[in-house]
Amino acid sequence: MTTEESDFLMDKENYVLNSIMSGIAIQYLCNLTGKSLNYWVTRLSKEANEQCDQLTKEQVEQTVQDYLKNKYKNDSIVSLSYDNRTKNQGNRKDD
Repeated sequence: MTTEESDFLMDKENYVLNSIMSGIAIQYLCNLTGKSLNYWVTRLSKEANEQCDQLTKEQVEQTVQDYLKNKYKNDSIVSLSYDNRTKNQGNRKDD
């Protein structure tokens, strides 16, 4: 794929949220299995890359379109969650 075909802008908050969710999921796997963080990151990265390599350009495009379609459905939920988080941070009492 050319750069133009493969570039995709993702909302920063969604990127961070997905990164945190992945990290939490991997930590759960570590706790459940007793295997190291490095083991799970390596294994999941390898498997994800293998699956990604099997996708056609059309499947990649459909995945992006599905993300965009669902993003707009979930924006109000993410925004509300973020607003509550920042509001609560302002109400914290210093110890």
